[in-house]
Amino acid sequence: MKRIFNQTRKSIALLAGLVIFSIVLAFWVLPSRLPAARYGAVMIYDPVGNRAFLFGGRSEGLFGMRYFNDLWVFDPLTQDWMPITPARRPPGRLSPAMVYDPVRHQIILFGGYDGHERLADTWTYKISENQWEEITPAISPPARSDTGMLYDNENGVLILFGGMCQEDQRDVCNDTWIFSPDTNTWVEMQPLSPPMISYGHALVLDPVHQQAVLWGGHQTMIKNGQATEGGYRDRLWRYDYVENTWQEWIHTYKPPARYWQMAVCDTHNNQLVLFGGNGFHSYYNDTWFYHLDGDTWERVSPDHAPSPRVNAAMTYDPANQIIILFGGLDEDYKTLQDTWIFEVKDNVSEWRLVEAH
Repeated sequence: MKRIFNQTRKSIALLAGLVIFSIVLAFWVLPSRLPAARYGAVMIYDPVGNRAFLFGGRSEGLFGMRYFNDLWVFDPLTQDWMPITPARRPPGRLSPAMVYDPVRHQIILFGGYDGHERLADTWTYKISENQWEEITPAISPPARSDTGMLYDNENGVLILFGGMCQEDQRDVCNDTWIFSPDTNTWVEMQPLSPPMISYGHALVLDPVHQQAVLWGGHQTMIKNGQATEGGYRDRLWRYDYVENTWQEWIHTYKPPARYWQMAVCDTHNNQLVLFGGNGFHSYYNDTWFYHLDGDTWERVSPDHAPSPRVNAAMTYDPANQIIILFGGLDEDYKTLQDTWIFEVKDNVSEWRLVEAH
C-alpha cells in the first residue's frame, strides 16, 4: 500500500511539474498571435503603412514581472496583430515616451523604467529598414519614465515635459526639452512658470493652435528639498514652442483629476479624446472630449466601453478615423490583453472590442 501511495504521489508531482512547465513554456517561448498582456506600453500610428506600432510595457504574472522589448504592428483593416523582429532592440522597459517622425518615417523612443532604474536613452527605429539605432547626444534629459512627449509637425521637433525621474533628480521633473531629429540633439528650454512637477500626464499636440496640450498627472511638490505628495491634476496647460511659454487654461467643467490616463488627438474632429486613468479612489473607464476649437470639455457615454484601467497604449488612426487601444492594468492589478476600437460616426461615439483571431 505504501508503495502504491508513493507512486501515486510521484505521478501527481510529475503531472504538476508538467503543467507548470507548460505554463512557463507558453508564457516565455511559444509564439502568440497577440501581444502578451501588459501595461505601460506605447503605441504610434504609421500613416505610410497604415498600421499601428506597439512597443514595450510590463506584465504582472505568476512568475513575476516581465519587461518587454518586443515590437508589434496592428492592421486596422484586418484587425490582426503581427510581431516584428528587428535584429537589434532597445532593452525592455515600462512607460517610455515614443512618437512618430513623419519626415524621416521613423519612431523616436526615450527613457522608461527597466525594473532597476529610470532610463535616459534615445533610440530611433527606421520603419522601412526594420532597424533600431541608439542615439547618443552629448546632452539629454535626466533619466525618467511616465513622461509626456509629442512631435510638433509645424516646427519639426519633439517636445518633452516632466515625468518620474530618479529620486535624486526630482527637482528637474517639470523641465521642458526639445529634441531635433535633424541634428539628433536635446535642448532644455527653461521656460518661465512651467506646470508643477508631475508624471503620468497626457501631452498631446493641438494642430489647430500648434501648441502642446498637457492634462492630468500625479503632482509632486518640493518642500525643503524633499519631494512630497501633491495630489492628482485636473488642470489643462498649453505650451507654445515658438514663444517658449506655458499657460494654464481654466475650466469649470472638466474631467475629475487623475493620472495614467490615455489621451490622443482626433484630428478629424479637432478634439482631444481622453479615456480612463487612476482617480485615487478608483480607476476610470469614462470617455471625454476636449474640443480644440471651442475650448470646452464634453463627457460622452457610449453604450459599451473598455473596463476601468490605467496606462494602456492608445493611438489615433487618421486614415480610418479611429482610435486603437491595447491592454493596460485593472483595479485588481491584472494586466490586460484586449484590443478596442473607438470611433465617432454621425455624432455617435462607439467603443468596439476587437475579437482575437
